[in-house]
Amino acid sequence: MKKLLVFLMAALMIVAMAIAGCGGDDKKADNGSTAHKEKLVIGTDADINNLNLQKQQDAANNVILKNTHQTLVFFNNGSQGKERFGPGLATDWKFVDDTHIIMNLRKDVYFNDGKKTPMTADDVKFTLDMAMKNVIKSALAGYVKSTVKDKYQIEIEISSYNNEFIQSLSSVPLSIQSKKAYDDGVKEPWLIGTGPYKYDKWVQGEYCRLTKVKDYWFYNKCWGIDLD
Repeated sequence: MKKLLVFLMAALMIVAMAIAGCGGDDKKADNGSTAHKEKLVIGTDADINNLNLQKQQDAANNVILKNTHQTLVFFNNGSQGKERFGPGLATDWKFVDDTHIIMNLRKDVYFNDGKKTPMTADDVKFTLDMAMKNVIKSALAGYVKSTVKDKYQIEIEISSYNNEFIQSLSSVPLSIQSKKAYDDGVKEPWLIGTGPYKYDKWVQGEYCRLTKVKDYWFYNKCWGIDLD
């Protein structure tokens, strides 16, 4: 029996653009026409089995995590003449020499923790360092260390020049996590992300439900897609 991923939202999810005819409740505009769907239900044969980003690598889990979390760079498949990898939580980056990369971060990103905690370079360093202790460390081949330069700038050191290292940062399990959530002892801190949707409820073997973040920082500026 198919497992259901249930997404509650005030507008269509990004993925809905690629999925025609999904079941859901239509919201009526004042003139009686269909404006948008309030609920989108997506069925999948695969089951969600782990939402701890760095301890999983399953596609079904990543369907959820792509909507609740975000990465430093964004893979856009090279569509519409765009570069295959573009700015995400990082606005830009450059190699200052063969083994050191400076990344500048967005200054308008907040974690969906109910406290509007800003995402900073400390969170990036924390996430990358933590990854080296988990199964996802293979995606960070060549990573040596990170150095926080200021609140919104970080320097990443790699063992040797590798232009593809930047691309590896688009891996969903390397989405940036909240250092504060871990430091504060929050239960399941890995569920807190910066995405357009936030985790609501997961009944293992049945469904996972997400809700739209009302004050989302408009990642659609990077994607070129209007979430509204």
